[in-house]
Amino acid sequence: MKQAMQKVGAGIAFVVGNLFISLLVLSIYQWASHSFQTNPAIDWVQVHTKFFGMLVLIGGGLLLLTVPLQLKLLVKIQEHKVLMRGCKILILLVMLIASAVFVNFIFQAAEEFMHPDRAIDWIQENRARFLIGVLYLFLFACLFYFVFGNVYLSMILFTTVGTALAYVHYNKMNFRSEPLYPADFQQLGHMKEVLPMIAGYLSFGRITAVLVAIVILLFLVPFLPKIKTVWWARLVLIPVTAFLLYSCTYYESTFVKQGLEKLEIKAVGWNQLTNFKKNGFLFAFVSNLQGDQFKEPDKYNKSQVTEIAQELQKESAVSVFNPDTKPKEKPNIIYLMSEAFWDPTRLPNVTFSADPMPHIRKLMKEYPSGNILSPMFGGGTANVEFEALTGYSMAFLKEGTIPYQEMIEKQPPVPTLVSTLNNMGYYTTAYHPNNKVFYKRNRVYDRFGFNDFISVEDITFKKYSGRYVADESVSKEILKVLKDHKEPTFVHSVTMQNHFPYRGDRYEHPDIEVSGLSKEQTPVLEEYVEGIRRSDVAMQMLVDELEQLDEPTIVVFWGDHLPILGDNKALYKETHFAEGKSKAEEDVMYSKTPMFMYANFPIEQKDLGTVSPVFFPSMVLQYAGLEVSPFYSFLSEVHSEFNGIKSNVKLDDENQIITDLTDKQKQLLNQYRLLEYDLLAGKQYTESLLYNGNP
Repeated sequence: MKQAMQKVGAGIAFVVGNLFISLLVLSIYQWASHSFQTNPAIDWVQVHTKFFGMLVLIGGGLLLLTVPLQLKLLVKIQEHKVLMRGCKILILLVMLIASAVFVNFIFQAAEEFMHPDRAIDWIQENRARFLIGVLYLFLFACLFYFVFGNVYLSMILFTTVGTALAYVHYNKMNFRSEPLYPADFQQLGHMKEVLPMIAGYLSFGRITAVLVAIVILLFLVPFLPKIKTVWWARLVLIPVTAFLLYSCTYYESTFVKQGLEKLEIKAVGWNQLTNFKKNGFLFAFVSNLQGDQFKEPDKYNKSQVTEIAQELQKESAVSVFNPDTKPKEKPNIIYLMSEAFWDPTRLPNVTFSADPMPHIRKLMKEYPSGNILSPMFGGGTANVEFEALTGYSMAFLKEGTIPYQEMIEKQPPVPTLVSTLNNMGYYTTAYHPNNKVFYKRNRVYDRFGFNDFISVEDITFKKYSGRYVADESVSKEILKVLKDHKEPTFVHSVTMQNHFPYRGDRYEHPDIEVSGLSKEQTPVLEEYVEGIRRSDVAMQMLVDELEQLDEPTIVVFWGDHLPILGDNKALYKETHFAEGKSKAEEDVMYSKTPMFMYANFPIEQKDLGTVSPVFFPSMVLQYAGLEVSPFYSFLSEVHSEFNGIKSNVKLDDENQIITDLTDKQKQLLNQYRLLEYDLLAGKQYTESLLYNGNP
């Protein structure tokens, strides 16, 4: 049996080897026939892919007819130890380089939404980046080989890991139009909860086929011809390869940086979509391993930020929007961040049998309301609540950063709205009906100063809407918290009901019918709309109960981001949402979700426009008639110039996109960046000045 399998293994090796030789010879021929110009040769192969593939197969078949001669040649080579060793090294290098080329190509194909032609076009335009990527991956392939000692096993494991990484990147781009970042892997421990969310969008048939192929290849590994390297050579080369990999991975602080600069290869940190598109998946992904989530501003030092803070302290004053409506006692404050809540009637060319959010629409007409300019699309909820709880803008951080996971625990506790309210005698509670360790919330909330955190394990009301806790239960839990505490209470609640995915099978009989869409997308939108309708009812139930409460209470309600509707924004594209808009206008449209501020005491209705969540702390403190510290007073000043702030778009106080900043706006943004850096990533020189009012 063993001998038979070894013959099979040898046969496979000969077939693959001859096909590779055929491919190599024909590629060289095409290159020569196009005057040794690479791009025309590649273009010809792209146009005649099937014909070229057939020629490779025919060439490989013809070469197999010469196997007897090849065997005799092999015997001759084996008689010369030096020649045999050289051939083995050459074959080993070719195999490892081929696996590196394959993985890098798969990476780029994933970046191009699995369009091989686009990947080839990118490679033609960016040969240096691609070849450097191949060299980097070759080092990884070598490390696999030096560790495992079997080239076939190493290639299988290396290409499997690379393909899996590419597949994850492809799906994240497909779902959220956002690249894969190293920080995303901090959520690997929660795959049990994540997989059900995306299961309906994965091709389990393809995944199974790949796994079966891997198992078959692993089974054949012991029977393939051996290509060995002495153990001591591998042992010596492991640290050398590891050092080179480290130098390439963390290039910003190693000798590799100069080489990349000479080749004009540079990360685009301020726009990650551009970074991945320009530099390709591999370099862009590695560039996000450099750390530096918040680059230190050029003028950051103690005297600079202290001077700014002292000036703000002098200018700060207690203020309310309308002193006549200030409540007699400290009001309860409720943050209600509704998962993926958005107004679906904003979709053009779609009609609805009924309004899915009549109660919220009525509340928005009666109370201060508008939209938020979310820093995220389709996910990244933690970054939205980060802005709303801290007043710190994601616009100053490197794209892809998740402060909850990468920054909060590296600093002493950062001052937040939570700690501010704690100092005012509030009882503070966070509520999220999901796993408490998602985004490290259990640790982050503690550092923010919350007195309590109610997660899915602790909730009293457990009515579900599909697989997620219903918004109705959220409303009941909020009311319970208010009734359980006599002191003024702050409740930060994050819902789950309308979380992705929307596959059309969550609700048996949606109340609202949708028309104007394809058969494929209609059930998707109807399921989402039914969730919005239920959120609307739950919100009205909360308001009705708060109207009967004898404690003044403010509710800040908003949707954290737009929903994922179809692969690669398929439903949005089908309805021509944002079609014909500029890049900045499109970004705003994909960032706007409804928000309003309800109060069970008199409060002036106002159009808040499209506002960033960073301004929520200063707004709610002012509406509540509470003391406004210098930092929140400064945020109000920034708010007077900017209604919305994102890394790539700014809205003025009239909700128009700013194309040219005034001197005052530049100064405010520079001060904002400096202060945020000091508090979030720096030495916190200004904390006592900006929050406690102490000189």
